[in-house]
Amino acid sequence: MMGTLGLARHEIVFLDFSDIVFSEFTAGDFPALLSAYQELYPDTTPWFFLDEIQEIEDFERGALHLLNSGARVVITGSSAKLFSEDIATILRGKTLPLRVATLDFKEYLRFRSKTFLLPRQHGKRAA
Repeated sequence: MMGTLGLARHEIVFLDFSDIVFSEFTAGDFPALLSAYQELYPDTTPWFFLDEIQEIEDFERGALHLLNSGARVVITGSSAKLFSEDIATILRGKTLPLRVATLDFKEYLRFRSKTFLLPRQHGKRAA
C-alpha cells in the first residue's frame, strides 16, 4: 500500500474496529484521534484506513469529521450498511465507492499462478 500510494509509514493510520480495543470507541472520539495524530505529525496529511467501521454507531459523523479536517479516509468493511446509497449522501458526495468481490477458487488459483488437478475418477479427470 505504501509503495502504491507513495506514502510513508507515519502517514498511514489503520484501525480495525472489530478489535476489542475499540469496543468503547464512539463517533465522538474521532476528533481526539485526529488531534493525537496531528500532535505527533503536525505537517502531515494522514490517511485513515478504517476497517469494519460499521461497528461504530453513527460512524458517518466521525468519518465526515476526518474528511472535513483534511484527512484522507478509506472505509472498508463487510456489512451491507456500508453498501448503502445513504452513505454517499451522509458524507456529502465525498465518496468514491469501490466494491471488491471475492475470488472463487479457480480465480484465486489463476491470480496466484497456481494449478490444481483433481484426482481421476473412473478413468476420467474430474472438472
